[in-house]
Amino acid sequence: MSVPVYLAKLAVKNPSDHRLAKIKRLCDAVGLADKVKPLGTVGEDEVVAIKLHFGEAGNDTYLHPTFVRQVVDCVKATGARPFLTDTCTLYKSTRRIATVLRPMSWTLR
Repeated sequence: MSVPVYLAKLAVKNPSDHRLAKIKRLCDAVGLADKVKPLGTVGEDEVVAIKLHFGEAGNDTYLHPTFVRQVVDCVKATGARPFLTDTCTLYKSTRRIATVLRPMSWTLR
């Protein structure tokens, strides 16, 4: 079974084709709004998890909050309340315990 993979080149060649616009187009291309709503009646109290990597001390291979915000806004547009979540690790790190996360500027306003 093949599964479509959606990619966006992060290089910006045109100011109107910036990274935030590319992420929004990815959300539209995968039909994010249609994928959230069939899970139930999306109302003010419906919570939708967005799984991502928050990062660790000394690590720069995580999604910047500015980019995650675009996905959060797409989920909020469906009427749902987004919830950001990460997973624990099997190796020894600050993420091996779910309640200990690297301090970052993650806020959902």
